[in-house]
Amino acid sequence: MKRISPASFLGILALLSSCNHTIEMPFGPSQVMSKSYVQVYVEATSMDGDYKQDCNALRLSIGGSKLNQDNPRFNDIATHFNDYDYNQKVYKGEHLEHTALSTEFSNIEVISDADFSVDLPAGTSLNNVVKLCAISPLKYIQSNYSQFFNWNTDRPNDFQGLSFAAGCDFSNGLSGYYPVDKLLPELTPTDMTLLYGDVLYLKFMMIPEIKSHKITVTMTCGTRSFSTTFDVKFG
Repeated sequence: MKRISPASFLGILALLSSCNHTIEMPFGPSQVMSKSYVQVYVEATSMDGDYKQDCNALRLSIGGSKLNQDNPRFNDIATHFNDYDYNQKVYKGEHLEHTALSTEFSNIEVISDADFSVDLPAGTSLNNVVKLCAISPLKYIQSNYSQFFNWNTDRPNDFQGLSFAAGCDFSNGLSGYYPVDKLLPELTPTDMTLLYGDVLYLKFMMIPEIKSHKITVTMTCGTRSFSTTFDVKFG
């Protein structure tokens, strides 16, 4: 097969442009128009993750049924969250799309099978020393898509070293995803709405003297809940 030289390729592009053709390059992410900012909703049914010693946090991933814009139920969910008038271009493709949990959590509970401190014996709630570090597009949607969060200048201190996916579009530091940065007892239902479920963190605000723990995390939505136990060796 005969190769096309760079000069010939540029000439072809110039010719097509002069004929008012739209050129789609055969590489890189594609863009599509979207009525809503969130492109994929996840109905939470499971939880997985691991402990990140460098940031003293459980890195969680919430799994479940995914509903994209082709799903008949998508529009009802988008309307529920008032996300139906975005009408802008978005990237399409795995790890590039704006995703959020449609599940609206009411509570997160963290306990250990071992003593965390004198005041936190085994089996008692650790919520007072655990912070949720997550992101959500709710505030951006509520601003009628006009107020971005600036991650370059306003990133919370507890978010240093935490990474999220490319789909959160931190372009020039600006994003429609806002941080959720609160101790678990301080969380409101609004704080736990439209969480980005692919990555969220439960950050421990202290390191226990006993290093080996089985940490159980329970997330509740209405009358439904699911739990996962993690083997954690604190640094």
